[in-house]
Amino acid sequence: MHEKELLTNSNLNFINELIKQNERLNEELSQLKSTLKSKNKASKQAKNTPVRFYLNDKTTRLVKKCIKKLIQINPISGWFVYILNITVAEVLRYKM
Repeated sequence: MHEKELLTNSNLNFINELIKQNERLNEELSQLKSTLKSKNKASKQAKNTPVRFYLNDKTTRLVKKCIKKLIQINPISGWFVYILNITVAEVLRYKM
């Protein structure tokens, strides 16, 4: 009989420990979910702000270099991007 009591006590202790561990994990999960929600809200707010791209000499040279390389790799796409570049430059009144 004494052995049975020890067995049930150890089982009860194990079950109690599992319950405590489950509660801790649930708390940790809820904390992680709340931080994830706050991060998602922050990233959505950041996406709403427009990206500014300023053309200077360095970026102009880089754009020209990339267009030339694209024309060599794929002429049709390269010429399309070249025409698009000219159009955008005219709209922005920027000399490439």
